[in-house]
Amino acid sequence: MKRNTLSGFEVSIIKSLLETRRFQNQEIAGMINRSRGKASSDINSGRISNIKNDQIKKYEDIPPASKADVDDFIKAYQLGQFSSSSNDPLNDNVIDRILPVSACGTKLQITETSQIECKQGLNIPLKTIAAFGNNSGGYIVSGVKNSTWEIVGVKKEKVDKFDLNNLNQQIRSNLGVYIDVNYKVRSINKKLVMIFYIPPAHTKPVIMTKSSGEYSEGAIYFRYPGEDRLIGPSELSYIIEERVRSLSETVLQKHLSNILRVGIENAAILDLASGEVEGKSGKFVISKELMPELRFIKEGQFEEKGGAPTLKLIGNLESADSSKIHLVPEDVLKLYTLDNKDVVRRVKSSEPSVRQREIDNIIRSDNIKCNDKFAHPIFTSDEKAKKYRETGTLPKAVKCRYNEAAVDQIVKRLAEELD
Repeated sequence: MKRNTLSGFEVSIIKSLLETRRFQNQEIAGMINRSRGKASSDINSGRISNIKNDQIKKYEDIPPASKADVDDFIKAYQLGQFSSSSNDPLNDNVIDRILPVSACGTKLQITETSQIECKQGLNIPLKTIAAFGNNSGGYIVSGVKNSTWEIVGVKKEKVDKFDLNNLNQQIRSNLGVYIDVNYKVRSINKKLVMIFYIPPAHTKPVIMTKSSGEYSEGAIYFRYPGEDRLIGPSELSYIIEERVRSLSETVLQKHLSNILRVGIENAAILDLASGEVEGKSGKFVISKELMPELRFIKEGQFEEKGGAPTLKLIGNLESADSSKIHLVPEDVLKLYTLDNKDVVRRVKSSEPSVRQREIDNIIRSDNIKCNDKFAHPIFTSDEKAKKYRETGTLPKAVKCRYNEAAVDQIVKRLAEELD
């Protein structure tokens, strides 16, 4: 998946916007995307985090933009002066196509659809913004009567006093995400009409984070033809599937890039729970003494929503040729070859009707995890191992490896219970 490249000027603007501390990463990405004018050239907020944390080497030497340049950029954004492209949803040609005016000039020749909502007054419902954001975007047309499509207009004083920044602040406060709403004012038959464009949200689903008379906290709205209503199961399922797919592609792309950078023959996967390291040439286990020091990967904390993780190293990590990294004596993986899923599969092959809950109950009642005839616990910290030695009770989060004897024991116990 090819990422859209940023120009030097865009990087300098981003650095200056970050320095002001007035804008969140998602908001900055929206401003850059608006300046580009094409959805196909959009960047995501993760790129802003990369720049903020100096994670892209080719951008490191680019200085922040001057105050004059960044002020001009912000002003152009606020005034809606970016992009006259035909791809701009507020381009005159686009508006003429989606909002045709009748021959007499008093009505719009439209119907309210999944992409158009008309309001007589200057009322921009947050519920409608959320609904459009969760679908494919849409338009709110102020100054047009609902159902009759009669053009009544918005008073000039209200148009002049309208504050887009205030609307965007309300969106962030009540929806919890940044949706780059913009608008255009048109004079039709000597009456002012305000046309607001709500793009599809970059992060879906958009969830109401507060309650009001019109909506409840936690509600998810979706735009259906002619109305905003609580999202249906099929639409929500699609949004979740798309989000998982997008995240998976992003994560997979990152890991594939790292693997290709170091070479497939030099790459391996570390299971932080068991200490197993598996690569092209085989697998080994990192000793329990070293595992606590590797937990710096798990200590990653997000500096802000949507940002890259800030990793914290716990202890001193020694090089790979140190005696601290070694194969566990008697190789646990050879003695205990099965994980929990393997055990369930083996038992079900003998007893197809058994449920996993029954298997788990036997493992627990027979204390199989604590019996080295059947299993071996994999500790990730000395503290957990020490607690186990002192109490004889295995912490719930500790995983185990099992052998074939464990499967035989569970099958035997199931047979006894049936008798």
